[in-house]
Amino acid sequence: MLSKIIPVTCTSSHLVEIEKLQTIQSELKKRSREQLYSLRSLITKHGFSFPIYIWENEGIFYTLDGLGRDFITKELVREGFLFQQKNGEVNSKLLANYNC
Repeated sequence: MLSKIIPVTCTSSHLVEIEKLQTIQSELKKRSREQLYSLRSLITKHGFSFPIYIWENEGIFYTLDGLGRDFITKELVREGFLFQQKNGEVNSKLLANYNC
């Protein structure tokens, strides 16, 4: 049976609900579906190991770096996956670094 819990192995000072992330560069970087499946496989096998870089403006969180991880993690959460934070908490939040 496939575990629906993905460990978070990195650290950051901010947690952001995955569904609140919005893409700011949607058309700037293209990935093939095979590349996205490869990224998905790495995340489900090894966990989430790099924070996403975001910019917050008036309560809206924009993904600046980590667009592939943003896309894949949203897909995983829609399929019922959750993330286990380093403190043991299980939720649908990702670690993020703010870019001011």
